[in-house]
Amino acid sequence: MVNDILLDENDDLLFENGDLVMGPSEEQEIGLILRTNQGDWRTSPLTGFGVDRRTRNEVNRVDFEGELASQLRLDGFEDAQVRLSEQGELSVNARRHA
Repeated sequence: MVNDILLDENDDLLFENGDLVMGPSEEQEIGLILRTNQGDWRTSPLTGFGVDRRTRNEVNRVDFEGELASQLRLDGFEDAQVRLSEQGELSVNARRHA
C-alpha cells in the first residue's frame, strides 16, 4: 500500500493539528484519475478518465471499463479490474505496484 499526502472531500490538502496528513492514497488516486480529464495534469497530460464527460450520453460499458482500467494501468496500478453495473454502480479493484 502506498502512502501519500491526503486530500479532503473538496480535494484540498488535508491538515490535522497544523500538519499535512499522510496515509494510504490508492483509493484517492483512483478517484482523481476517474474525475479528471486528459490535459488536467501538467506533468502527465494523458492521465485522466473524465467520468463526467463520458456519462453525459449513453455509456458503452465494455469501452468504459476497458478505458478506465487502461488509465489505471498507465498510472502504475496492476491487475485493474473495473465493473460498471447496469444500474451505473462502479466497482474498481486495483493495487499500485509495491
